[in-house]
Amino acid sequence: MRTWLTIGLVLAAGLATASEDEAKSKKDEHPQAPSDYRIFEQDMAGAYFIAGPMMAQYESLRVRATRMREVIDRGQLDSTQVSAVVGAVAALQKELNDLLQRIDQAKLYIPGATVHKRTETIHVPIRPDELLLVDCEKVDIRGWDGPDVQCVLEKTVLNDGNGKVEEDFAGVELVSRKGTGKEFFGFYSDVRDQPQFKDNEDMQRELKRFVFSDFLGREFPYITVKGLDHEGGNRQIDVSVRSERGDGFSSSQWRRHATLTLLVPKCQRVGIRGGLGRLKVRDLNARLSVLGQGNRDYKTEYEVANLGGSLSADNIPIGLIDGVKGSVSVVATTYAENKGTGHGPQGVSFTVNAPRESVYRNIEGDLKARFCRANLKIGDVGGRVDVENDFGNTVWQAERELGQKGDHRVVSQSGGVTLRFGEKVLGGLKLEMFTECGELYRRNDVEKGVNARYEESNFQTGDGDVVRRGWTSWALRRGREGRDVVAGFGRFRRVADVLYGRERTPGVDVISRAGRVAVGVPEVELGKGM
Repeated sequence: MRTWLTIGLVLAAGLATASEDEAKSKKDEHPQAPSDYRIFEQDMAGAYFIAGPMMAQYESLRVRATRMREVIDRGQLDSTQVSAVVGAVAALQKELNDLLQRIDQAKLYIPGATVHKRTETIHVPIRPDELLLVDCEKVDIRGWDGPDVQCVLEKTVLNDGNGKVEEDFAGVELVSRKGTGKEFFGFYSDVRDQPQFKDNEDMQRELKRFVFSDFLGREFPYITVKGLDHEGGNRQIDVSVRSERGDGFSSSQWRRHATLTLLVPKCQRVGIRGGLGRLKVRDLNARLSVLGQGNRDYKTEYEVANLGGSLSADNIPIGLIDGVKGSVSVVATTYAENKGTGHGPQGVSFTVNAPRESVYRNIEGDLKARFCRANLKIGDVGGRVDVENDFGNTVWQAERELGQKGDHRVVSQSGGVTLRFGEKVLGGLKLEMFTECGELYRRNDVEKGVNARYEESNFQTGDGDVVRRGWTSWALRRGREGRDVVAGFGRFRRVADVLYGRERTPGVDVISRAGRVAVGVPEVELGKGM
């Protein structure tokens, strides 16, 4: 595997918590940051401030990183320029590291509420052939060799001085009991079992994509946390933080919060309903299904690593998938990043944050992913690759040979697609790239030493489509292989089959209808936070 050069920005900002019932500060003290300080990072209970000149230096580095990304994303660097950019990235990395160390030593935390924590632990029996359903917004799961499921609930209470801390702790309850598929997923049980739904194609299609289909008709251990919603007695408080000159923020926060950590032995499948507050799964020896629900934490990470079975996830933009023994399916077509409306002298604007980087690699089975907009990097995949990333950028960087029986594809409407394939990746598969009104790009040296060439074609077709479209295609041909007239006509139908995800003969097909498809672009990247 080639090294992916990244600049990582680690913002080490967490809750400055109190132990047990001891609060870290008193609400009536109303602490403030010095007047020349600015907010560097904030959490649900307060904010970290740093001096204005240090913040200006940090923002300057971010601007430099943005400009460097623009140069790299153009992908038109020769070998000399690549070396220069690598050196510039290393220098910027060092400058960032030095600055972040100084920020970590100098930052000042100003609380807007006091924070209290407690934990409780229970054990839930489970057999290797059983299913487990977990209902919680913030979930950490790790595999272990114990005889049962160890559940550790960390309760967090924010206090604004009203003296209800004990009441709030008592109101957060860890519950374990037996549940059934009929109880939790009655609609899908009816679609599966009732005769009147058998011929309803829409409902049967919905049942097919339902991530908890294994739970229908079964009994299983069920674990949840009560008391975190309004109906359960949770209430919001106002959290305000200010500097002496008035800079700061105000927000409404729930008083009660909880994170559930589970140690799970080998079992048939784990289902998670929730997870949008936090999801981290590691070393789990089971199949995993996730349905994203609940309150979204825009700063948290969703990660799955070293999974012993397949992964099915719906409505949750998992950021890291690293090591899966089975196949992976991720559907996140509802764009999940933070949004906001701004008012300025020129008018009112509505904007959304750009997506953070997602990395999917070391997958033994198939990869199927559907995104509205993601910043996606695909690594080695043993099975079929089937990705639709409508408005985001996709980098496919692989060294392992692709499955030779797979009809692999990456499709985007306007996002960029970059291919970085090792010499053995394609094997005997054909590679073809298509665009309607976008750009196809390759470096001058991409065909040197590989005994191959790219053949360009321009054509219009409505075969297999609902409208007529005009396409430009680059098809990779090896050695003395001549133009295949039959295959040439076949691409008229094939491009529509790629666009709509229909079954095709083996090969690798890439489409960006209005974006840029590039091959041979150097491995120089800027990472998270940049």
